[in-house]
Amino acid sequence: MRRAPGVLTLLLIGLVLPAPASAASKSGVFAGSLGVKVPKGGHATIRAIQAGSGTVVTARDVRRTGTFRLTLPPGPYVVRGVVVPRSGRVVTRSIAVSLKPGQRRTRTKLTARKRRRAKAGRRAGAAYTTERGNVRLGTVAVGIHPFSGPSDGEFGPLSGGLDDLLITDVLNLAASRCKNRVAIREIARIADVLREFELGNSPYADKSTFPKRNLIIVDVGVRGRLTELPDGGARVSVTLTDERSGATLDTVEQTLDPSDVFAGTEQLAGKLTDKLCKLSETFEVTLDLKGDGNFATHRAAGGMRAVLRARRTGDQWTASGPLQWQDVTFTSKTECPYIDVVTPVITWSVTITDSGEGLTLRWDRSGNDAATASIDCPPDGPDHDPPPIPGQPGPSLLNTGNETFTLPYTGGTLPFTGGFTDGGDGFTNVGTLRVRPVGITAPG
Repeated sequence: MRRAPGVLTLLLIGLVLPAPASAASKSGVFAGSLGVKVPKGGHATIRAIQAGSGTVVTARDVRRTGTFRLTLPPGPYVVRGVVVPRSGRVVTRSIAVSLKPGQRRTRTKLTARKRRRAKAGRRAGAAYTTERGNVRLGTVAVGIHPFSGPSDGEFGPLSGGLDDLLITDVLNLAASRCKNRVAIREIARIADVLREFELGNSPYADKSTFPKRNLIIVDVGVRGRLTELPDGGARVSVTLTDERSGATLDTVEQTLDPSDVFAGTEQLAGKLTDKLCKLSETFEVTLDLKGDGNFATHRAAGGMRAVLRARRTGDQWTASGPLQWQDVTFTSKTECPYIDVVTPVITWSVTITDSGEGLTLRWDRSGNDAATASIDCPPDGPDHDPPPIPGQPGPSLLNTGNETFTLPYTGGTLPFTGGFTDGGDGFTNVGTLRVRPVGITAPG
């Protein structure tokens, strides 16, 4: 819990290679001191971010002694410290680190003297995002941008370091409230991290182990503004934005009491985390179908078009909604007309799962969808006798469509056909089931 009146933020930005599941995945230890003075009343945090992807993997508060201890998977990291004092300029330090399985690097300092830089070689290639096309469903990638606000005065340092405070708090809160659903990627200092990552010119780094860059694509941008209030406090306004479409997903506001600013930032982090945990990748599923019925006494035709938006529920993406035949017509082959068309409304649902190599979609329906009509035979005379006979078959989904489909992560259009015929009589249905990723959405 933060209670000090000043603001001091130390960021640890790490780059780490995924390790295979074996003894090779045994964690290592990186420990030591910040090498940067933590002033009285200040506050310090430390965070680590995956190298190739830029994903924040851990964040911790640091005591006033400035000592820290991080347990991390084996691989290379860039350690970067950012000190945001109550007054004065922001100080940053960075250094490259690599850990072998089980290796312990202790008594380290972020301010350790670096090796002389070798002549620059070939730089990293152009970004892909994940540059290399990897897909991991179920996790929303978030980028928390620097906040705008006053550059000096009581809230100047806080305005410049608020994104750092939120990254630490949101990372830890999301781990408990919606584990593995929110990933945070470094935004403000990613260029510095990549530069240090490429050089690897520290006494704690083995350049040969550094992975290739593979930054994750940011799904949701978090941007905000801190505004000072006449009573001496401040208000923080935050907007969550779909980075692909630019659409606003949600907003958050929090008032900061000058007597305990950090309590207010923790409340803001809690609100922001709740909003992020509710976000989901969304798939739009469209059923577009034409149906025909051909019988000895009549023909029938109609269509179906329905759209569902499947959002994440646990480890699946699900949706359900109404389904009904539309524009249904009955054409008699005799002198007896067909009247009183009935088109029941049923419920259809889709469930999408990640197979590891693409999407698996299962669809289902509940209820009897078949359209019917009444035959009036012979046509009504003055005495309306006999009465029309209901239940004459029209278009139906009987035996239509596979129950399960497979398709790539990018979605696609699937043939949706079927029916049932016997001796020339029966149903024939032809159409498509289209699946399209539509980005990140909020509930409602």
